[in-house]
Amino acid sequence: MKTQKPEFPLVLSQGSSSVKIYRGTNRGRDVFTLVYSIAGERRRQNFADLKAVKIEAQVVLTSLENGAAQALTLTASDRDSYIAAKQVATAAGVPLHSVCEQFLNAQRRLKGKATLAEAVEYFTRHFDPDLPTMQPDEVLTELLAAKRKDGASEVYLKLTKIRLEKFGVAFKKPIGTISSQEIDAWLRRLEVGTRTRNNYRAEIVALFTFAKECGYLPRDRQTEAALSKRPRSVSEAIEVFTPGEIKTILAAVKQSEVPFVALAAFAGLRTAELQRLDWAEVNFDERFIEITAKNAKTSQRRIVPMQDNLAAWLLPYRMNRGQVCPWLKTQTQVQKAAVKAGVKWKRNALRHSFGSYRLEVCKSAPEVALEMGNSPRMVFANYRKVVTPSAAKEYWSIQPGGQVGLPVPFKDTAAKSA
Repeated sequence: MKTQKPEFPLVLSQGSSSVKIYRGTNRGRDVFTLVYSIAGERRRQNFADLKAVKIEAQVVLTSLENGAAQALTLTASDRDSYIAAKQVATAAGVPLHSVCEQFLNAQRRLKGKATLAEAVEYFTRHFDPDLPTMQPDEVLTELLAAKRKDGASEVYLKLTKIRLEKFGVAFKKPIGTISSQEIDAWLRRLEVGTRTRNNYRAEIVALFTFAKECGYLPRDRQTEAALSKRPRSVSEAIEVFTPGEIKTILAAVKQSEVPFVALAAFAGLRTAELQRLDWAEVNFDERFIEITAKNAKTSQRRIVPMQDNLAAWLLPYRMNRGQVCPWLKTQTQVQKAAVKAGVKWKRNALRHSFGSYRLEVCKSAPEVALEMGNSPRMVFANYRKVVTPSAAKEYWSIQPGGQVGLPVPFKDTAAKSA
């Protein structure tokens, strides 16, 4: 039985749509032409094979009937690209149109300053999505617990907590997403001096370093805190109290605050070291004060000689044990008493006074440096020729002179507010 040959043009229909297939010849060979219309525009496609043209005709009919006529305008390479993109999107479990939308949105936000690949590289370099998403306040809790177990003083812990809690309030997001630029901007907004800004930065660097050690930040790179800018310190003129001002301050403060002033002015102890000092570390028999490594800012033990006038000021308060200055706000109270007595308060002037008057007497920067826990270079630069020999002689002659009564009993040796 012979197969009946189709009559051309062939008309194929689907729903309300139809296409036609024409047959012609070219150099003795059959050529088949598919003809259809899109929005009134006539389209033609040539094929050398009847089977191929029928397959394409069915594709066209389906597209026309489904309202996807725009897909018919794609070239062969466009179709290949579409198929490849579709396969990639399907493998990722994301609709192809969603991929395009996310890409265009990212490009729009980058504003031509970087490619999407460069942006992703920057993100993965600064934030590893596999790391725990710890926020600064969560890391702070662990840091304080670790420092407490390592024997850090309560004074140190309290100051660290105060500074880093401010940072945690400002950054309620994973610590790995905080940039050095954001840290710089936050530090600049603090209404504090350069030295205090540097202190805040040091605490933040310690927080990020701890997070890095705990595995909350990448261990193979610098932290963003370490990359933040260190504010340039502006050298401040060294200010000291005159002998007369020291006498006025000692007369104005409460009896319980006398050891604080005397040890700062006549031994050069730092405020934090004073708050940690125990009477057991004040040796009256051999006339020296021991600053243990645990209590020292530099974490290095040092011995400070007890000058004659200092011994006289401290003797009425002598105890075998207990904190010398058990109140955290002693310096604030001393400052208020000084101002009330007519003495202008000068920043860190009690310690500066010791360094200046001591260097004038002993003439040895290395010796004063050992007593103060500083470098000889800094002592020489800051305290040389600040005071006169006559003023130094008067300073080291300041004695109680009946101003100090019986010692105030320290029943509670724990630090508390005045």
